[in-house]
Amino acid sequence: SPPKKKPSPPPNLKISKLTHLTPLPRVVSLLEPGPILLVTTGSLPQNILTLGFHSMLQHSSPILITTVLGLWDASFNLLKQHKQFVLDIPDVSIAQTVVDIGNCSVNYGINQWEKFKNDVKAKKAEKVDVPLVGGKGIIGNVECKVENESMVEKYNLWALRVVNVWVGQDWEKKKMIHRRWDGKFSVDGEKILDLSERMVKWEGLLD
Repeated sequence: SPPKKKPSPPPNLKISKLTHLTPLPRVVSLLEPGPILLVTTGSLPQNILTLGFHSMLQHSSPILITTVLGLWDASFNLLKQHKQFVLDIPDVSIAQTVVDIGNCSVNYGINQWEKFKNDVKAKKAEKVDVPLVGGKGIIGNVECKVENESMVEKYNLWALRVVNVWVGQDWEKKKMIHRRWDGKFSVDGEKILDLSERMVKWEGLLD
């Protein structure tokens, strides 16, 4: 039988001029929208963790956030034990400290609160028994409790319920940092694009 002809593309379909993003894990630099965080769990003088993998899961009743935290993190067993978590949001002024915190661990005998005391100060939380990270370079703190662990064993994915939120003075003027790739970070810009009047379908989320 004669060889089958390849199907012709639709007449208006143009060959893509896009380039493959490689290696594949770099997709996180496209889809990871949230800021880099500092995370506290356990009690003093236990660990502070630098974290980039997190996402909103549910808007309300209750508000849920997911994060990836695995056995490779010193905070994993602390979270397993205490079931409480604080997500601390740093601004760009302490970006180098945030990276340095991520390079060390209580597992190596390092007290991060003492080592980085110029930039991070332990403060008492209100609804969890976990210290908040305070200091001039902190935008805010989100107190959380573990809501669901069903995907931890397979995916290291935790569902956290938000129970309290703090923000510092002028928090809206501070700039968050976002991880991109190979050690690079983007910084929130000064210009805010306000399209709230166009978001007629999502008015309930504009508060």
